[in-house]
Amino acid sequence: MGPPAADAAELSVCDNLYAAYQQDPERCGPELLFHLANNLKAIGENEAAVNFYALAISKLPSGPVNWVLISIALDFIGKTRESCRAFQTVLRLGPNARIISWVEIYMLSALVKVGQSRRAILRYEKLVGPVDTQTDGSRELLVDATSGWITDHSSGRVFQINLNRKAIEVEKSFFEASLKTLRRMAARRMLLLQSSGSSLQDEEWVQLQLTLSQNPKKCKQARFLVIELGRRDGRTGKIGSEIHGFGFGAQMHVMSVALSYAFRTNRTLIARSRDNWWYTDPADCPSRSFQCYFEPLSKCTEEQVMRGMRSKEMDEQGEPFKLTQENVDLARLRRQEGRRVLFTDCRLDNYLNRKENRVFVPERLRHRGLMWWRSQIVKFMLRLNWKMQALVNGERQLLRLPPLFVGVHVRHGDKKTESSVIPLDMYLEAARDLSRARAQLLPSREQQQRYAIYLSTDDPAALEAARKWGREEGGRSDVDVISRQGEVRGVSTATDKAVEMHSINATQLGVDAIVNLMILSQCSDFVGTFSSNFGRLAFELAAADKNHSLIGASMDVFWHAYP
Repeated sequence: MGPPAADAAELSVCDNLYAAYQQDPERCGPELLFHLANNLKAIGENEAAVNFYALAISKLPSGPVNWVLISIALDFIGKTRESCRAFQTVLRLGPNARIISWVEIYMLSALVKVGQSRRAILRYEKLVGPVDTQTDGSRELLVDATSGWITDHSSGRVFQINLNRKAIEVEKSFFEASLKTLRRMAARRMLLLQSSGSSLQDEEWVQLQLTLSQNPKKCKQARFLVIELGRRDGRTGKIGSEIHGFGFGAQMHVMSVALSYAFRTNRTLIARSRDNWWYTDPADCPSRSFQCYFEPLSKCTEEQVMRGMRSKEMDEQGEPFKLTQENVDLARLRRQEGRRVLFTDCRLDNYLNRKENRVFVPERLRHRGLMWWRSQIVKFMLRLNWKMQALVNGERQLLRLPPLFVGVHVRHGDKKTESSVIPLDMYLEAARDLSRARAQLLPSREQQQRYAIYLSTDDPAALEAARKWGREEGGRSDVDVISRQGEVRGVSTATDKAVEMHSINATQLGVDAIVNLMILSQCSDFVGTFSSNFGRLAFELAAADKNHSLIGASMDVFWHAYP
């Protein structure tokens, strides 16, 4: 299928930017070169994009973002060693914490592809925290401390980091990787069922402890963390230098870190009763809160918490103390953590998003790894209210999805400016490989006659191309590509600006996102990009329910925890 199809608007933007560059190449500024490179990358012209990122760097050598993006593009076109060197240059420039996390995630994948296994494993342990390996003789009892499989687009090989063995696993294709993983999962499930520390006991323990932590006996006396999803003054947009209304997946991941932090510090996390969440429309849900779509996190409400607060529990302005950005006085902030009630929000530069909070795993569960813990957190957190549950059930029936299907999430939109755009056929071929591998290990009486792929995407062009791919001859006639109808697609951003720019109903955008997320979470295997928060969130929810039978295939980076 080749490079992703570019629509007329994208080509027009590239033509206009290139025309502006040609008028005076020598005096052309780094900002125009940056935008031209980004748009070339968005239409699949990665080699041309590399050239213009290089020109932008020549004009502004100390700009870390250009260095990050040229590194990602170099990796995509097979120049992975050059990519590693460019990433190292970014780190030498001393960027902020967010760019460092961005670099660490992508450089990790590049190091694996060039065979730097030791360095890659050490970096991955820094990203997700170490795993306490437990063995019974020579038998491994761990099943969750893996990264998902990623692909090398130039060679076709696939890789996985196994923290249990502290090794990089390499296979020729997703099909071979899936066969290997499924056989190992089956063997490990048998071991776990025979062992005293079974997986089900861990899962039941976690969900019980979260339920108890989130529902204290006396709401007036308990310690709380109150989280808001929107601006308190009724507006969305910028707070300081941060866009507050970023995408659903990122917001839910920050919220999951907040729930993990609350659990660690013996607090109860509650969402504001009245909020200004940009995924809601006040005409549809006047509270504009988390509860518009989900069950309350706790039986305690914001009103009960505020009613019980005394003046000494407020800050100097008579307001509840807020855990805010990373650049605050940390010593003072840690002193304030002793207060009974704290407030926080969902910004990426939030104090809660510091590394020690992101990689926390309860001591009893450290052998399960961070991904397992985070999957259990989001499972508890994202319990649909009755209205949304009925909607999801109805959508599942309309789609007529079989018991086994591969969930595929293709994220384009503004993500094109952050990472390379993966050709759609790579997602679909990977999904077909996973389906074939699973079918090969099933008894003949349980095998489906056709493979089903559920496609969730914000790109209408990708949806049409996928349907065409499913109809093509040459061995693909056994694949059904299924997707929802009537969704909001084609918006250029996953932030609150989408509502402003595209005249769309915010509730419809929220409903579409949540229904897609929940259907993806029911998949037997998952294909997406783990650079996307939404893709990782869907994978985590699916992993929480599949009891060690889910395979995750990422088209770009390994599973990680930022945010």
